[in-house]
Amino acid sequence: LSDHNTLDINRLRLLTGAAATKDDYISLAQFALQFGMAAEAQGVMEKGAKVLTDDRSQRLMARAKQDAAAQAASEAKDLATAKAAPQGDDQVKIGERMIGEGKAKDAIAVIQDALKKPLKDANNGQIRLGQAYLAAGQKKDAQTAFSKVKAPEKDAMVAHLWFLAASH
Repeated sequence: LSDHNTLDINRLRLLTGAAATKDDYISLAQFALQFGMAAEAQGVMEKGAKVLTDDRSQRLMARAKQDAAAQAASEAKDLATAKAAPQGDDQVKIGERMIGEGKAKDAIAVIQDALKKPLKDANNGQIRLGQAYLAAGQKKDAQTAFSKVKAPEKDAMVAHLWFLAASH
């Protein structure tokens, strides 16, 4: 699995209630930060606050808050730059970031726009679109987006797990 696939597996564990330990929350938050999803990392840390009381966890939370504030301040500029780009991958990434910020409906539009352009990773675009639909409560649309990912096997497996999560 790629690191992004692992991030998705951890997201699914949190979504389904399978994440409960300090290591579960720390791992997800660190992957989210690695991929530039600071608001998501902050949210994960807040959800795990009862088990994240040590100094390391507090430092990670402080970094997530700081990065989330910086990303929020530059989001409009980042989005304008991504929209002007010939490829849609940066727009997909901003859409993914928006999901973690609680802006799923906005993310849907951003990712749909990105999918109209050439993408280096079209599967990622479909998975993120499905993730945005799921976060917005549009489960059928999420399932449709996830079902479009057929290969490679690692991406298809992650999309299938998201599909299953959208089925409940």
